Amino acid sequence: MSRIYEALKRSGDSRPSQISRSIDSIQTEVERGEERSGVVTRLAPSAVATPSRESEEELEPRYDLHSRSSNYPLVTLPLPLPAPVFPFNGGSPQASEQYRVLRTNLLQHPAQPRVMAISSSSPGDGKSTTTVNLAGTFALKSDANVLIIDADLRRCGVADALRMDTTLGLTDVLRGQCSLEEAIVRVDQMPNLHVLPSRRSPKNPAELLDSPAWKTMIGALREQFSYILIDTTPVQAVADFKLVQQVCDGVVMVVRPDHTNRQALTRALEIEKGGKLLGLVVNAYEDWFLWDTSRSYGYYTS
Repeated sequence: MSRIYEALKRSGDSRPSQISRSIDSIQTEVERGEERSGVVTRLAPSAVATPSRESEEELEPRYDLHSRSSNYPLVTLPLPLPAPVFPFNGGSPQASEQYRVLRTNLLQHPAQPRVMAISSSSPGDGKSTTTVNLAGTFALKSDANVLIIDADLRRCGVADALRMDTTLGLTDVLRGQCSLEEAIVRVDQMPNLHVLPSRRSPKNPAELLDSPAWKTMIGALREQFSYILIDTTPVQAVADFKLVQQVCDGVVMVVRPDHTNRQALTRALEIEKGGKLLGLVVNAYEDWFLWDTSRSYGYYTS
């Protein structure tokens, strides 16, 4: 990922246009095959909401290691149309195809990641919506059982992105107040997709993620699901990210040209350089006049 870091470092201006040009240079290198192990994908705009609730006393967690994904309760998501999530019904062919490209790049990545953290350098870059849509793309595979975990315990954006009305979630599982079977739900619209939301924002999220219960739970879920995508906090914000990263096979970072701070992104890439960074997703991008659109093959998705 050194080329990604150097491309950002060469840009001395922190304005969004400079960030966009830096990100574009990364995209150009990937298209030329010079960054073969990276994942860089451009996506449409997204938004994230952030509820908060009080936590309760800690108990011993309960896990059913022999649970089958079909045992989880089925929920129908009240998603409006058009919605920024699940653009796979023909309404947003370009976005749908870009998520499929991202899925293919991850499936062909040398690290062969199965448990992936989706993060960003700052809040508001669209990581929760990217987590949901990328997981939805994996769930389109008929032989894959996919789980989304909302491990951003401070903002809990996955349930809002999916319009989920839930009272149980990750915090309750880690505190032993419910089992995985009670907290995980299966999505009616996409039967291969499961969600472990997090509606309660505890007072001690770092302690929950630093507990043996968190590592034990991820180990149990690895046995049940083909792919696990974890929405986590921004890289530098709090200690939570490192605790999530430790149990993952790789990290995908979301970048938004009209929002991401260049200095924050540079520091985040420096932290992850040489680590588990799989690549970047450029979210809410706008066409740049120097991009070569003659090779976009857009007519294949019409």
